[in-house]
Amino acid sequence: MFFGRQLFAVILLPVAFLAATELLAQDSADHRPGSTAPSSASASERILENIEEPALRELVGEILDQNPGVAAAKARARAAALQAPQVKALPDPVASLTAFLGSPETRTGPQRLSAGYFQGLPWVGKLALKEQAALYGAAALEAEVEAKKLSLVTEARRLHYELSFLNRYEVITEEFRTHLLQHEEISRARYSTGLGLGQGVVKLQAEITRVERELLDIEARRVRLVAQLNAPVSY
Repeated sequence: MFFGRQLFAVILLPVAFLAATELLAQDSADHRPGSTAPSSASASERILENIEEPALRELVGEILDQNPGVAAAKARARAAALQAPQVKALPDPVASLTAFLGSPETRTGPQRLSAGYFQGLPWVGKLALKEQAALYGAAALEAEVEAKKLSLVTEARRLHYELSFLNRYEVITEEFRTHLLQHEEISRARYSTGLGLGQGVVKLQAEITRVERELLDIEARRVRLVAQLNAPVSY
C-alpha cells in the first residue's frame, strides 16, 4: 500500500508541475508584449499615408520596401518572435539503453540490459519567464525596425525638400543672371558711346562670374542629393 502511494506521488508530481507552470503562464499573458491588439498602422506607415505629394510618397514607399537594413531588422525580429514559443517547451527527454558485455550479478540475477529515461523539469514559472523574456526581446527588435523606418522616412523627406529648394534656388539665380547680363550689355553700350563708366561694366562682369559659379555649385549639390536619394543604403 505504501509503495502504491509512492508511485502515485511520482506520477502526480510532473502533472502538477506542468499545471502550475501553465497557470503562471496564463496569469502573466496580459503583461506580455503583443498581448493587446496591435494598432492598425505603425508611425512610419501613418506618416507615409499623410504625405500629400504623390512623387514623395512613392519615393518614401520604395525606400522602405527596398532598404536592406529594414529587411535585415525585420528578419531578426521575425526570428526572435518564432523562438519565443520554443523556449517555453520542456527540455527534450533523454532515453538510454545499456548492454553489458560482462553481466554483473544483482539481487535478482545477472543483469544484461539497463534502460533509463530522463525528463528535465525546470522550476515552476521558469519556462514562462523565459518565454516572456523572449517576447520582450522580439518586441525590442520590432521597435528597432520601426526606428530604422522612421529614420529613413525623415532623411528621405529632408533630401527631397532640400532638392526642391535647390531647384527653386537655381531658377531664381538663373533669372538674376539674365538680369545682370541685360544690365551688362546696357553698360557696355553706354561706355562705348562715352555716356557710362568702365568701372560699372567691370563690376557687373564680376557679379555675373560669381553668379555663374553659384549655378555650378547648385548643380553639384543637386547631383549629390539625387545620388543619395537613389541609394537608400547610404542613409
